[in-house]
Amino acid sequence: VFNETDVYSCLFPKMISSWRAGFHRGSGGLTDPVFPFGFAQLSVGSQNYPELRWSQTAGYGYTPNPEMPRVFMSVGMDLWAGREPLNVHIRDKQDVGSRLVLGARSLAYGDSTAIFQGPLPVEVILIPTFKIMNVSYNVSGTLEVRNSSGFQICCSSEEKTCKPQSSMWMDAKIVYHNNIMVTITTAMCAKYITSWRYDWEPVPCRFKQCAVYCKETQLPAPPFKGDIA
Repeated sequence: VFNETDVYSCLFPKMISSWRAGFHRGSGGLTDPVFPFGFAQLSVGSQNYPELRWSQTAGYGYTPNPEMPRVFMSVGMDLWAGREPLNVHIRDKQDVGSRLVLGARSLAYGDSTAIFQGPLPVEVILIPTFKIMNVSYNVSGTLEVRNSSGFQICCSSEEKTCKPQSSMWMDAKIVYHNNIMVTITTAMCAKYITSWRYDWEPVPCRFKQCAVYCKETQLPAPPFKGDIA
């Protein structure tokens, strides 16, 4: 399954539904049929990890979502310390657990003060005149930008497509940010910019040094991708 990311995107939500149904049936109906379910995001590893992380969320980039209700995720792609082998099972269990606890407090115990999601992108605006792109976030506080790397744009010779034979992914640096938005340069692409993605690497960054975080919660923005209209 690790080599079939589209299958994983289907199987993982189905597994959660199956476990829920089994616990509900096994307890004689006493267990909530949609009880809260938490999981840890894949950390660092092989080349297919970016797509696998995306598939863990059924293609939404975040949880909960319509395919995975009452499911929460501990983002782990920024927790590799660099002193250990690349492995899905990173040694830093405390941060993984702490992020899971936040999701449990919110979804399982109804704690409205527990923020368990990092910044999530809500709008992308391409401004060709200035060769920039603005990515706005829904963030529970203010954005904190720790470095200028992580974003990529698809530079294509054809409109509205990102086919491998007619396009290439290019690194796009952050050149400005404010409390809710980052601006990345698109000057390196003289063709059509059709898609974008963030932290789409097997090893996106070293320990807690990815680009986009929430300053107040210290939670990272998860890997994300999208088309540009």
